[in-house]
Amino acid sequence: ANALYAHGAFNDTARIHKATLASRRRVLGDEHPDTLVSENNLSTALFAQGQYTEAARAFSDTLEARRRILGPDHLQTLQSAN
Repeated sequence: ANALYAHGAFNDTARIHKATLASRRRVLGDEHPDTLVSENNLSTALFAQGQYTEAARAFSDTLEARRRILGPDHLQTLQSAN
């Protein structure tokens, strides 16, 4: 997905991130740190596609989950806040 993103193939990138997120939610659960990484990755792809409202909602959900699960000072939480 990262290579596709670098080449501007945002639709393909989002498709891969959506599938990965669904798999991680099923296998790891909604609040697993790896699931939150996938949610953040999808948010980035949605933003690149110009789906700003959906991306903002996903970014916000990820940030709130990371604050709750990892704490406010965790590196991934701070990356989400950036």
